[in-house]
Amino acid sequence: SWLKSSPIMYTGNVTTPTMFIVGMDDLRTPPGQSNEFFTALKLAGKAPTELIYVPDAYHGTEISANPHAHARWRFHVLNWFKKWDPAHQ
Repeated sequence: SWLKSSPIMYTGNVTTPTMFIVGMDDLRTPPGQSNEFFTALKLAGKAPTELIYVPDAYHGTEISANPHAHARWRFHVLNWFKKWDPAHQ
């Protein structure tokens, strides 16, 4: 069934710190889906999670209507790894 392929069905298995970066102009994955998964992780009290909305950005950062969107994405990713990657500890 389609439920078996839905990531939200496996929220209870998440142990890794998780960050969602959402392009507000993403046509492939609506921002609401990331928000649902983020909320499920928070409500379940699972691994640390963060949700970042990037205005003027599409799916990924390669195709951005605004060059600042790419810079914001990189800023958040680098800070996340500094915080959670054991190699940066």
